[in-house]
Amino acid sequence: METADLLFVLAAGLAAGFIDAVVGGGGLVQLPALFIAFPGLPTAHVLASNKFAAACGTAVSAAQYARRLPIARRPLAFMVVPAL
Repeated sequence: METADLLFVLAAGLAAGFIDAVVGGGGLVQLPALFIAFPGLPTAHVLASNKFAAACGTAVSAAQYARRLPIARRPLAFMVVPAL
């Protein structure tokens, strides 16, 4: 991987994270950047990389939310099973 490609993907990831935090939809920035930076990768690998980054962002957001606000644990227990 070239340094320019790495910087491009890093900048796109930062922009996508900012957009995702403010209004959502950061994947609309990150996914095309991944396709541009890695044209030879199979589509499934690029989509999986994007989904992994989105899942990590969601997990961190949920942890921050849970740390700052009280959460009713009983209803949460019933919602986790269908969500998974």
